[in-house]
Amino acid sequence: MKHDLVISPFSVGVPDIIEVARCAEESGFDGVWVLDHLTGSMLDRGRSHDVFTTLGAIGAVTNSVRVGPLVANMVSYHPIRLVLAMASLQSLTAGRAVLGLGAGAGPGSRFAQEHTAIGTRLGDAPTRRRRVAETIRAIQYGWTKPGDRTERFDGEFYTIDGEMLGETVGVESLPPIIVGVNGPALAALALTHADGVNINSGPLSCDVLDLVSDSNDGFEVSVHIGFDPEHRYGGALMNHPQIHEIDRVTLAIAGPFDLAAVARVGDRLS
Repeated sequence: MKHDLVISPFSVGVPDIIEVARCAEESGFDGVWVLDHLTGSMLDRGRSHDVFTTLGAIGAVTNSVRVGPLVANMVSYHPIRLVLAMASLQSLTAGRAVLGLGAGAGPGSRFAQEHTAIGTRLGDAPTRRRRVAETIRAIQYGWTKPGDRTERFDGEFYTIDGEMLGETVGVESLPPIIVGVNGPALAALALTHADGVNINSGPLSCDVLDLVSDSNDGFEVSVHIGFDPEHRYGGALMNHPQIHEIDRVTLAIAGPFDLAAVARVGDRLS
């Protein structure tokens, strides 16, 4: 089982984020993720940072850890913008990039506040699930070389003129796409369209784990929990019969960052 650190960007500077990412790599963590939010106000925290600029800086100063957003909110980006951002990150990190993709918050929920503030329209759960599937297909379309793709991509949410778009990526391989899930319906979609799931620890996490535990080899299953500096391995997983099916644990940490605690946990993990 691998262990990743998930960094909250709220109320800290980008240099602080870079420093804890370097500490994570040096002490033995396997991956570094950064949350994608416009603001921390819905959590009574301060300002946020652009996730892809921050990930680029992390990628430039690390050598071995996987690097990606957990999760890039699909309502914030056109799929081609995600293609460009991830291709750049993939090139910068020599293939260490991974795309965590999220369905976005439901209307009226706490995390919907940041999108309501800027007038973003949020759909109901079935609509958001359809959009996740189409976003993944559109990313795959945009990653294809112009001569190998159809002239147009026509979907429910996106239309892309492939001929006019031209080339979007170089020699970079499409990074793994990991869908953030908190229920069985989105997990089932991810089994068909994505390369893995990141399960938000909560009441439905065991149901989701049951669903994805019989997935094919190569489908990554990770569980998201809070970073506990007092726990030997950074945090305790749920007690579940399928716990052996978990490939990764993603440990969420908020600033101000205790680098010594991160180093202690990383040393134990390594």
